[in-house]
Amino acid sequence: MHINTLFAKLFLTCLGAVVLSHIVLAVIFAVLFQHRLASLHLTSAVLGQMKQMFSIALFLSLVLTSALLFFLSRRITAPLREMTRVAPQIASGAFDQRVKITTHDEVGALGEAFNGSPREAGQS
Repeated sequence: MHINTLFAKLFLTCLGAVVLSHIVLAVIFAVLFQHRLASLHLTSAVLGQMKQMFSIALFLSLVLTSALLFFLSRRITAPLREMTRVAPQIASGAFDQRVKITTHDEVGALGEAFNGSPREAGQS
């Protein structure tokens, strides 16, 4: 499946991160409370343990979601970094430089415009 707009990629990435975060939290809570929930008697010690378990689950969820968002953000912005690398070379007169195009969205169209290809004139 190819997503052809940067907006859709970013939206789906954020949506996926939220869903992943909820799934991770649910799994961690299920594991942490699997055998303890039925036998819990609410005392200050038990509440302290629950706070600790919730903190661990939240931390793990944040770490996993952050790692996913970092990976996906790097992947989505790779074409922009490539153009940033090539632009100064073209500006200094090295017109043989080309941008490697890996996407078919607006950023890919910009890369093709950098390279002077037909899509520059508005063709898709």
